[in-house]
Amino acid sequence: MITSDTESLLVKRYAMAWTTLFGADLTENDIVHINNAADYLHKQPHLQFMFKLLIIEDTIKKEALSILDSLYHLPQGYQQLCNLLIAHKRTYLLESILHVIVQLYWQKKNVEWFTISSAEPLSDNQQEVCRLFLEQHCKKEVRCIYHIDTNLIAGIRMQSNYFLWEHSVSKDMRMMHNLLVQ
Repeated sequence: MITSDTESLLVKRYAMAWTTLFGADLTENDIVHINNAADYLHKQPHLQFMFKLLIIEDTIKKEALSILDSLYHLPQGYQQLCNLLIAHKRTYLLESILHVIVQLYWQKKNVEWFTISSAEPLSDNQQEVCRLFLEQHCKKEVRCIYHIDTNLIAGIRMQSNYFLWEHSVSKDMRMMHNLLVQ
């Protein structure tokens, strides 16, 4: 987890440098593995804590990162990144770096990922209409993850890291509430 602007800048620099060196050979399958490894690290706060502790020997950190590699079959260059982070005492940044590498890959491919939430399951035709609408508006290839959200009451919400479109009863109720409390 990034805690400062300085760390955020470091994460971006490590990710961009790694992508410059190794990004040309990445496949979508590699990106899935990288994303899964980053998600795993996110769900293991004890590992992040261990990576921050300077009293933990580098060999132990290297072994833990090697196990992560064997679990997720990470692409060429992963070990070099880990070695560099160990040498710089910044292994705790790995999760964030991996997430940024994934973002850079999709950005380079001109792909935007959306989470589409609806109160009811969408038919294949409705999913296609949503995808085409989003492609037309964001001028990128769109990939979607579908999710049922009964809190919408009725309607749909389509959200990516950079775009948001919502038409739902829940949104209308929020807007009415905001007007009434002003």
